[in-house]
Amino acid sequence: MSKNKVATQSTTTLSSNDDFIAGNAVDRDITTCMRTEPIGTLRAKTMWWRVDLGGVYNIYSVNILFKNYDGYGMY
Repeated sequence: MSKNKVATQSTTTLSSNDDFIAGNAVDRDITTCMRTEPIGTLRAKTMWWRVDLGGVYNIYSVNILFKNYDGYGMY
């Protein structure tokens, strides 16, 4: 349902070629990722990411694949 929908986030970690844009989270490619600036670096106490599904839906589950330096983890 969320594949290639419009995604936004509070901030984006800078990179030379937009590696961490919000839309990467909905492209169904596990080799890409979105990344916000770390909490506290811009005086922000929270960071957020959202996707516009284009309608009103009942959401029964959300799957998030977290990438870390050691690999991947599903939470």
